[in-house]
Amino acid sequence: MSDRKHILILTSWYPNEKEPYLGNFVHQFAEALSKRHDITLLYSDFSTKDKYGMVQEKHNPHFNVCRAYIPSSKGIFHKYVASKMGLDWMEKNLPKVDMIHAHIGIRDWYHFLWTRKRLQRPMIYTEHGSYFIENQFSKLSFFKRFGLKRLFKFTYENIAVSEFLAENMRKQTKKKIEVIGNFLPNEWFSLNVNPEPETEYRFLHISGMDQNKNPQGILDACKILKERGILNWHFSLVSESDTNSFQDWTKKNGLEQNISFQKHVSHKEMPQLYADHDCFVLNSAQETFSIVNAEALCFGLHLITTPVGFLYKDKTEYVDKVPFNSPEELANKMIDSIKKRKSSGKRGRVFVEQFKEDLILDQYEKVYQNVLK
Repeated sequence: MSDRKHILILTSWYPNEKEPYLGNFVHQFAEALSKRHDITLLYSDFSTKDKYGMVQEKHNPHFNVCRAYIPSSKGIFHKYVASKMGLDWMEKNLPKVDMIHAHIGIRDWYHFLWTRKRLQRPMIYTEHGSYFIENQFSKLSFFKRFGLKRLFKFTYENIAVSEFLAENMRKQTKKKIEVIGNFLPNEWFSLNVNPEPETEYRFLHISGMDQNKNPQGILDACKILKERGILNWHFSLVSESDTNSFQDWTKKNGLEQNISFQKHVSHKEMPQLYADHDCFVLNSAQETFSIVNAEALCFGLHLITTPVGFLYKDKTEYVDKVPFNSPEELANKMIDSIKKRKSSGKRGRVFVEQFKEDLILDQYEKVYQNVLK
């Protein structure tokens, strides 16, 4: 499409006062897409009681964000009111929308469908969440399962961020599920790939440190390295979550010199964070895409990961796969990485070029063309 369109992005997850990193990939997607189209992002914010019943519009240099504030303790009627407030404001103050692009259906599927019906515009739907994975979907309430299936029915295109997620979504619908991955910024591919490892081999992990990520399994593997007398390494664990219990465990086991904890860093600081390390470790039970794995490979780090996300069936030789919650096997891979001074180098960057921002947006442009023709 040569002319700019006005695209409305709807999302169930978006950074807010309580969770500043929630759905930050939707923010990054909206910012990237704004280089090609006019973007409005409409979001129901349940993170604060102070702005109840208020609609706030914020125009940043890239796109408009319209938030309708409603406390999370309120029921579905109040959530409906929040959705209506946001739509009323948008229709009164902004140009007509050409199409709707919804992200993450779990919380606001009814809002997505109501917006589509009211605006009478075509809608596509991209899913990022893990709740379609079979062992999780069956645990959802009937209301949520019903709503997600309705969402499939009334969208022009349904998209998953990885083939792994698409396989699970296809179990809930007969409609076609396309696969378009998450993206890495264009400018990252012009930055330096990390240099040869220094004397001290440096491991990195970034996550919310929840049970699904199994951070304790990583710490147990580190303890095994110490017990085997291997000390020429350092492990950085980065998380926005509370890590006090893990820090206490580290001190109790005498690993303060080898393990450090850091609060979540901004997206702009991520390249330097990766450049300061040699190997990324992900010990997760399941991931829909796993952007951190792609980011680590972009900067030439060696990768030790469970078979999840976009790598769950991949046999790339410079990626070491480990089973979930096996500290002994993880420790063995870490020791091997230290001894061989492993890195993926430029090969890792070439592999993840498939997720370069422009290439991912080009795929979405084809979807938009099909919807708007």
